[in-house]
Amino acid sequence: MEPVTALISTTVGYIANTIGSSKSFKKFTEDFSSATIDWIRTIFLTDDEKPKEVLIDLEKAPSDKLNIQAAENAIAKAIRNEPNLEEKLRELVKEIREKSGDTTKKTNNQTIIGDENIGIQDVSGSTININAKDKLYILPSLTP
Repeated sequence: MEPVTALISTTVGYIANTIGSSKSFKKFTEDFSSATIDWIRTIFLTDDEKPKEVLIDLEKAPSDKLNIQAAENAIAKAIRNEPNLEEKLRELVKEIREKSGDTTKKTNNQTIIGDENIGIQDVSGSTININAKDKLYILPSLTP
């Protein structure tokens, strides 16, 4: 399962690209079903539909790293406070990928050489080869 942080980055990246393409956050929300998007509107808009500071900053400079991080943090905090939003985020990212044509699964074959502790992530659907102390370990795909 894809980490929540990656899902958040995908979502904010899509929002920033939409805003950067001379479109508005409103245009972004119109592209999706209300069931998928309503929860995220509350993160970026007040009850009377006015943009919150995080959205104002993102609209001013959608490629600014700090603005992107602030938007990602706003979504992460919302999910921390309401864990059920994670499933809605997954649905939104699925729709984003369908709209952007990115529906392929990632495949990353990795070969790891060394005897240090090494973290491995984002290897869904991949083969992992570990060469440690003259022994080769081949781990099967981690795809569910």
